[in-house]
Amino acid sequence: MSHPAADPLDRLGFRGRRAWRRVERTIVAQHRADQAAALAGLTGAPVGPVHTTPAGTVIIALPGREIALSDVAAVAQARLAAAARDGCRLVATGRYGAFWWLAVEAGPGSRATVLGTHLRLGPTGGAADPAPARGLTPQSTRKEEPVPMIGRLLIGRPQIGRLS
Repeated sequence: MSHPAADPLDRLGFRGRRAWRRVERTIVAQHRADQAAALAGLTGAPVGPVHTTPAGTVIIALPGREIALSDVAAVAQARLAAAARDGCRLVATGRYGAFWWLAVEAGPGSRATVLGTHLRLGPTGGAADPAPARGLTPQSTRKEEPVPMIGRLLIGRPQIGRLS
C-alpha cells in the first residue's frame, strides 16, 4: 500500500520555512525582471493582430513574439483592438504594483494602455526560432547562482560527514 508523498516543507521549522519563502520570493523577482527586460526589448515593434477572449485575455502578436495578458478589462480590450486595426506600435511596458501594463500608439495622441494580472511572453505560433529580444542573455550562457542550503536539506549535493 503506497502513501502519498509528504510535503518536505512540513518537516521544516519556522526558520526553515522563512528561508524557503525568501528563496521563492527571490526567484519570482528574478523571473519578473527577466520578463520586464524582454518586454523592454520589444518596445517600438509593430503590433500585429490582437485576439481577445470573453474571460479577459488579450493576445498580441509581434514580429516573432506573442504577448498574452490576462484579466484585462473589457473597455481596455476594445480600445486595444481598435488601435491594432489602425496599425500601431508597442511604445511602453512595465509593472504597476502586482499588475503588468502595455501601451500601444497608433498615432500622435491615440494611445491605448491595458492593465492585466498575468503576463506570458513567448514565440509566435508559426515561428520556429524567434530572434531573442535585445539585451537578453541566452539561456546557455547565463550564470546561475546556487540555491542556498536550508536547515539539514541539501540541494544537489549528498551530505558528507563523519559516521559515529
